[in-house]
Amino acid sequence: MFLEMSAQEIALLSKFNLLHPQTKQEIQEYMNYTLFRQYQRELYNALLASAAISNGLNQIVRMCEREETDAEEILTKLKQVKFYFYQTYERVKTKYEGVLVAIHAEDSLLDLGRIGFENILEAIYSNDKQQVRRETEEFIGMLRKLANRGDKRRIVAV
Repeated sequence: MFLEMSAQEIALLSKFNLLHPQTKQEIQEYMNYTLFRQYQRELYNALLASAAISNGLNQIVRMCEREETDAEEILTKLKQVKFYFYQTYERVKTKYEGVLVAIHAEDSLLDLGRIGFENILEAIYSNDKQQVRRETEEFIGMLRKLANRGDKRRIVAV
């Protein structure tokens, strides 16, 4: 393991070992806090600034405006967007899962996605394109609102 470490990492560990136990605990808490904030930023950037998710949802809106589009085509596109959303979420979560204890705190963003996709799916099954369009636009609006907020710690209840 030490062969894989850089000189800077070895120096950091040497200094850390010289600290008192209370100071070590404080540093570990601060590192967890910093890692969690980094995880939040990365997760929000990956999901809320994703061109694939945004474009997919906008395509669903445009599909609803065309008469020749049937519900099956809209459902297929929704499944693609939903898959990409969850895949992106899992990719970021897996990256931090081994080092963060409080990673479940950001499940609120996952819940927002789940609720948004469920609402669109219900509208598709009702076979009302205008309802599908409204639900999709509302979901896009909620994602944009979150993306434009400077403080992403709070998510409005749906």
